[in-house]
Amino acid sequence: MKFARFFDLAGLAMRWWQRHTHAASRLPLTVALVLAGIGMFAVGTGYTLLWREHVDGIRIHAAGLRNQIDVLQTIYLRANADFLEGFGTARQASFAWPVARVGAAVASFQQLEQGYANSPKDAATVRLLREETARWAWQLAEISVNARLEGQRASVDSARLLDANRLLEQIVAQLASLREAQTAILHAGSESANQHIEIEGIVLALSALVACSLLGYAFIAHYREGLARQRVRVIAEEHERRFQGYFEHHPLPMLIFDVDTLQIITANRAAATQYGTTRDDLCARNMASLYAQADMAAFRRDLSKMHSTATSSGAAGICRQRRADGTPVYVDLSFHFLTYAKRKACFITAIDVTERKRAELALRLRSRALDAIGNGVLISRAEEDGEVIEYANPAFERITGYALSEMIGHDYASLCGGRSERELLPQIRASIAKGSDSTVLLQSRRANGAPFWNQMDMASVSDERGALAYHITVVSDLTELIESRDRVVMQARRDALTDLPNRLTLRELVDQAIKEERGFALLFMDLDRFKDVNDSLGHGAGDRLLRKVAERLSACLGSDSVVTRYGGDEFVAMLGRPHEDGRLAALLERVTHAFEAPVSLDDTQLRVQMSIGVACYPADGADAETLLKHADLAMYEVKGRGRNGIERFKRNLADAADQRIALLRRLRDAVDRNAFELVYQPQIDVREHRLCGVEALIRWRDPQIGTVSPSTFIPLAEENGMIEQMGEWVLHTACAQAKQWAHIYPRLRMSVNVSPSQLAREDFCDVVRRALAASQLASPQLELEITESALVVPGALPALHTLNQMGLSIAIDDFGIGYSSLSYLRTFHADRLKIDMSFVRGIGVNRTDEAIIRAVLALARNLDFDIVAEGVESADQLAFLRASGCHVMQGYYFAKPLPAAEIPAYFARFEAASPIAYAAASAVSDR
Repeated sequence: MKFARFFDLAGLAMRWWQRHTHAASRLPLTVALVLAGIGMFAVGTGYTLLWREHVDGIRIHAAGLRNQIDVLQTIYLRANADFLEGFGTARQASFAWPVARVGAAVASFQQLEQGYANSPKDAATVRLLREETARWAWQLAEISVNARLEGQRASVDSARLLDANRLLEQIVAQLASLREAQTAILHAGSESANQHIEIEGIVLALSALVACSLLGYAFIAHYREGLARQRVRVIAEEHERRFQGYFEHHPLPMLIFDVDTLQIITANRAAATQYGTTRDDLCARNMASLYAQADMAAFRRDLSKMHSTATSSGAAGICRQRRADGTPVYVDLSFHFLTYAKRKACFITAIDVTERKRAELALRLRSRALDAIGNGVLISRAEEDGEVIEYANPAFERITGYALSEMIGHDYASLCGGRSERELLPQIRASIAKGSDSTVLLQSRRANGAPFWNQMDMASVSDERGALAYHITVVSDLTELIESRDRVVMQARRDALTDLPNRLTLRELVDQAIKEERGFALLFMDLDRFKDVNDSLGHGAGDRLLRKVAERLSACLGSDSVVTRYGGDEFVAMLGRPHEDGRLAALLERVTHAFEAPVSLDDTQLRVQMSIGVACYPADGADAETLLKHADLAMYEVKGRGRNGIERFKRNLADAADQRIALLRRLRDAVDRNAFELVYQPQIDVREHRLCGVEALIRWRDPQIGTVSPSTFIPLAEENGMIEQMGEWVLHTACAQAKQWAHIYPRLRMSVNVSPSQLAREDFCDVVRRALAASQLASPQLELEITESALVVPGALPALHTLNQMGLSIAIDDFGIGYSSLSYLRTFHADRLKIDMSFVRGIGVNRTDEAIIRAVLALARNLDFDIVAEGVESADQLAFLRASGCHVMQGYYFAKPLPAAEIPAYFARFEAASPIAYAAASAVSDR
């Protein structure tokens, strides 16, 4: 518009010239005007070039100074970051100011000093910055040297670190002030350049107009609007070119966004790199994409506040943004409002200060961690006469009970002097002088005088000359740990229930006596039927009984004897010199008399009986293990004889135990290999002259030992947990055999004995199901025989009910010799009762046995049980049983247990035999 006004004025002047001059007089004036125009154009061009060079020189100078300031800022940030990173690891020294970085800083300061040579005030500021930088670097070095290592971590003096941070803030503030001054110069140069560009255009246009108007006013007038637009475009393009060059290649992230829509109009490469995306992608976004949702309100508020201020430029401070992948980034924002592409826009620079923020956060966290740590931390100054405290954290105050005001400036040893730390100080310093840290466990005193155990881990801090200057001490309160250790040691040697020495103490006493070759006797004592006390009166009463027994046993012993609780209801007494003057016999007599009187437990009087086994050194063993084993064997010999007695160890007891162990080893091998066989004893229904079933019986023939009786190996298998595996093998084998015979005798019943421990297993019913499924035997053809004792096993009745529901028969074996209550028979209705052979053998000999058989038969008839008599060996027994109403029998009278291969032949002989013999026997019985 200014150019248009100028051309309008020029047109008016030319028209006035045409009206007021003659053609003849125009030529000299025109030449003069041409020369004047050329001269004006030359002067204007020269002035413009000189002025542009001057302005560009100022701007280049300002930009160079600002770049150097930016370099210094980067150096400080990296130095501080490296310093903090050094304490994030286990390094002993910081690498904040390596030689290369120091050289770069010196070069930057030299450039600044040269740049500010014409500004004494700014040059003085640069010199001050240089001094403060050196002082800050020295502080960082001191902090690094004075750092205390804790494993892979390092802790520093918070006060010195705070001073260093304050000095860094001053340096950064001064640099920011210098930078803002250079930025202002650049802004002023930009505004001046804009103004002078307009003036330049006017001067050039005026010169060109004056020169060309004389050559062709008509041509100029015709194209004046086009020429004006061309001039404006050239100026705008030049301005845009210069701005784009500066904008694109500037190392600081810059972007321009629309103030109203927040749409990002343009961004430079540094901004795209910082936000982790491309320029095109960044320009397709708006400012909201750079902020988390929670930060948008604050951004809009700050934008409105900045836009409403009188100034169009400024610093927005540090705010949180996010990269394209969502990771947060902290930026230091500066802004400038302008019109860009005919839109109201805001130009911002966003310097990434994330590392600085993290470093500040890490420093705050470590400082807070030092205050919050559970162990006491103490910083003391090393002096010749002691350790003067300069810092203590809250945990140290809590552990010692001293307030901070009572500790600062005082000697630690004088405060907490239990076992004198002053005596330990030379030792600690000597180890530190060798380059090693010290760890000392000592007992100190709290402020209230109470002693406490603490572990001191002390590390040294040297000054710049290498002399010991400070100690950093970590104090751990170990009072509870040491007291617990002492209690554990005591508990490890004493029995908690009776307060008698335990088996560990006994072992030590025995080993010591053997080492000194002193004769002694061991009395292995076990309470008889102690389980009945626990089951009837409860475990609390059992514990009180054990304490009473311990008291009486302790009262029986002399000064050179000791009684220990070996475990459970077992006690072991150790008597020195047992053969002198009948000391052993006297002790045994005292123990016997001690328990003649009953023991009172609440309202209950208990008679305590003990089984005692005795082994002497060196006659019965040369070591503690052997002596205890032999005394235990002697005690079990008493148990086997009926309890409540005393037995001296004899060699045959050890031989029997060895034989038992050897047999157990062979039995385990046989169980693993299923090295057993089954024999089958027929069961005869004498009334129908019919083979109604067989009982499967297990046999073991060992290749080394020979044939082993079931009465020997079955109890051994039950005691050692092998009966379940044996029983499962028997069950599978018997079921498979019964299935093979089913096509010959479809009504044949297979009876299998079941141990109480088998019945107690939760999966026993599943074992039976698997055996039936594997053999495809019908469940009514299988009968399980259990003893009366199996009925009282926990879980037995539910399992028997389940088996009964599966269709199996249940027989109670050896009926009449067990100890179960008849109420179990009422609760669980079995199918059959088997009269024990001990009663059958009494037929014709013992009227009591005959009366018992008749009673059992009457009970079975009334309760609707079938009866099977075992052990029938004579015709008289057969006749009596048949006359008494028992019709199913088994025994040697009919057949011994036969291998499976002989059973078919027996079946054939039995079916061919005449029932006359049975009738004759019945006739004899009737007579």
